[in-house]
Parts: sequence; C-alpha cells; structure tokens
Amino acid sequence: PEVYKKGHSFTYWTHDATGLSKVKDGISLDNDEYHFYGQFVKNTYVVTYYIQVLNEDGTDYIYTPFHSESVVYADKFTTPTGLDESTGQLSTLLSDRVGYTFNGWSTGVEYEESIANNEDISVFNAGQEYLYDHDINLNLYAIWTKDSYDVKLHTGIKYKTYTDEDIDTLVEGIDYVNF
Repeated sequence: PEVYKKGHSFTYWTHDATGLSKVKDGISLDNDEYHFYGQFVKNTYVVTYYIQVLNEDGTDYIYTPFHSESVVYADKFTTPTGLDESTGQLSTLLSDRVGYTFNGWSTGVEYEESIANNEDISVFNAGQEYLYDHDINLNLYAIWTKDSYDVKLHTGIKYKTYTDEDIDTLVEGIDYVNF
C-alpha cells in the first residue's frame, strides 16, 4: 500500500513498531491478520531568502537570492537578520534600497499586495527561530516598508507640514531627492 507521513519519506515495513524486524520481500501471508509498521526518515528541505536589488541598468528592482539553507523537517531554523557578522551593520544588500526599511521575511512575493488581496501568507521576523513544519522547499521574500518623512518648508511666514501626497506633487519631475 501507498503510505504518507508529512515531511517524511517511507523507507520500509517492519513487524514491530521499533523498526528492528524488517519485513522481507516476497513474504507469504498465511494468517488472517498481520500487523506491519511503516518506517520513515525525515526529509530535508531548502529555505531560500530573496531580496530586491536594482537591475543592471538601475531602472527596476528584481528578486535575487540572498541566502539559502537546508532544514530537516520538524527541526528549528533561524531567519537571517541581514546583519553583516563582521561589522554588525545591516548588509549593504538590505540597506541600499533607498526609501525603504527591511522588516523581515514573507512567503508573499509582494508583501503589501498579498496583504491587500487577503492572500494566505506567512510572516517570519528577522532573527527569530521557527519550527520547520512545511513538506516543501520554502521561498521567503524580504519585507520592505516604505520610509515616511516629515518635511517642513519655511515659506517666510510660517512652517507648514506636508503630507506624502503634497511632497509627491512638489517633487514631481525630480529624479532624486536627498534628505
């Protein structure tokens, strides 16, 4: 018979639950009742973390692998923080995305769109330990939060606080603004 156990591969049948007495191939079944026990091994899966980086001509962000690791089913794994171990600073691959802050990992390729569309996604905080309970390889994508700035421009009369929409209108046509 075909057998299934999440996160495992079937190896062989035994006469006992401990797996010590393996059932021989071609056994003849003389009695009305037999008890056989399936023996399994845990599968190993790959977790791949993707981040967005500028393409070669600098016109658009594309996903590229940042890190990958093998994880045995039901073992624990820790998501990358993105910190460079030698400097303790956020990796330039994660800090170079102008106007955004890195906030962890998600199974949704476009996190904000996935949330807006009520998609069933999982979120993994950076640097947290998790139990691997998937029976497939796992792709995780960096979550980016758009930075928000308060800009106050002096008009000569008084200070005014502008919203993001006001700023978009004021800087329309400007290729880059450095704050």
